[in-house]
Amino acid sequence: MKTILLICFITIQFLIGQSQEKLSNVIPIGMINGKTCEKCVVELTKGELEAGVISVSFSNILSELKSTTKEFKIKFPNQPAVHVYGELLNKEAKHLVKKSAIGDDVFIFGIKAIIKNDGSPLKQATPIKVKIVE
Repeated sequence: MKTILLICFITIQFLIGQSQEKLSNVIPIGMINGKTCEKCVVELTKGELEAGVISVSFSNILSELKSTTKEFKIKFPNQPAVHVYGELLNKEAKHLVKKSAIGDDVFIFGIKAIIKNDGSPLKQATPIKVKIVE
């Protein structure tokens, strides 16, 4: 029985090491409301942006990995960046959404997330460029 438990423990440690090795080379992709667009623009209405959920996604190899967004920054035209903790816009960011105009470009960057089940930090996710539409 002790031998079986030892083998299970060693196997689990090996798998954890393999997962950490995979993660060290992966850059998460920033998402808002489940939408991502690397090197392009995500078009959202003011309402969609205000209710936006900031998250990250991974390549197909790590698609089963679940994460939690801990913080990010959001930048509106002619305004300083707002630091937000959690995955939802705070009061200050929502106020700036309401003041923004159709056609404005909004940048979400500095997205920091962790793995849900063990709290391991991930590399900073790719930024998101949002264009406000009607």
